[in-house]
Amino acid sequence: MSDVITRPEKKGKYYVEGPVCISTGGIVLKGEGTEEGGTELIATAPERHSFLSIEGSGSYVEIPGSRRIITEGYVPVGRKFVVVNSTEGYRPGEDIILLRPGTKEWIRDLRMDQLPPKTNGGRVYQWKPEDYDLGYERKITRISGDTLFFRNPVVMAMEDIYGGGEVYRYVFEGRISRVGVEDIMFRSEYEGDEDENHAWIAIEFNNCSHSWVRNVSAVHFGYSCVSIGKTARNITVTDCSFLSPKSRPMGGRRYSFNCEGQLNLFRACYANGGRHDFVNGSRTCGPNVFTGCRSENSLSDAGPHHRWSTGTLFDMIVTDGEINVQDRGNSGTGHGWSGANMVFWNCRAKSSVCQSPWVSAVNYCIGFMGAKDAGSYYTDRK
Repeated sequence: MSDVITRPEKKGKYYVEGPVCISTGGIVLKGEGTEEGGTELIATAPERHSFLSIEGSGSYVEIPGSRRIITEGYVPVGRKFVVVNSTEGYRPGEDIILLRPGTKEWIRDLRMDQLPPKTNGGRVYQWKPEDYDLGYERKITRISGDTLFFRNPVVMAMEDIYGGGEVYRYVFEGRISRVGVEDIMFRSEYEGDEDENHAWIAIEFNNCSHSWVRNVSAVHFGYSCVSIGKTARNITVTDCSFLSPKSRPMGGRRYSFNCEGQLNLFRACYANGGRHDFVNGSRTCGPNVFTGCRSENSLSDAGPHHRWSTGTLFDMIVTDGEINVQDRGNSGTGHGWSGANMVFWNCRAKSSVCQSPWVSAVNYCIGFMGAKDAGSYYTDRK
């Protein structure tokens, strides 16, 4: 199918009640610039919603009989191959999942079954093994004997002592691709600075791959400019801005550029007035990259936010807030270890916490400019 480019007839303001959904691949929504007098799409619905949702259908489906056991006792971070008990039925070019299981022994050694109670009596959920089976999407590049080679490295070690690892082939029918959004200012109407009944996310991706957002501004939204869900991959977000958000400045709000999928890139993005400006959610499977991004008037920290996000590079991030990876303990409903195998590279911030988990991962902060912080929750970490 050839790409379809949808373009407003001319520059100007377009009032849209929304929400708007793109559910077919090969569509590019292209305006004529984010500057004054360019193309402006104004969300008018007085309720919380994602204004532009880019979303296919379906889900991951394992191909029956394709599961293979990784036979190595330890698969390190950075590797682009695994040895399995059989490669029969596998072919170069196929999509696979590298499965790193969650086990009670691993959670015990991370001390995530020992999260302390909250002093205010709020609920704290101890981590459960079944919630931490992590699936990393990869594509086979070649096969040699019992070895599968693939694009993009392992970003969390697979260890026999914590259940080893497995591989299986999968299909994702209904996932769309080749969708682009370019050169548009998105603006939300609102009633007041802390109004929360208006457009929440400017652009949201789910069940989508190999797509992009370029030169887009999101003004007065409550949550984010671009939010990438767990079933979205290979999305590039570049030269985008999150400006003057309207919502209460508290938890669950103002995640300016949010990434929960894998194999995604955010480049040269800017936020003003956000909280978690460049951020991963829970159990985000990398690799992902934020590079050359900047934020001002930040109300909280950049970095992985909670529950074991893996394999993100934060490269040359500049913020007047913090950039952290740490054990967040019983914050929220029991965030615990926010990230694993994270790298802060040549970043500049007010301060940085860089703790490494008890087992299975190391976090790095290299070339940082700013104050070193021991941590907001505990001080006895590595």
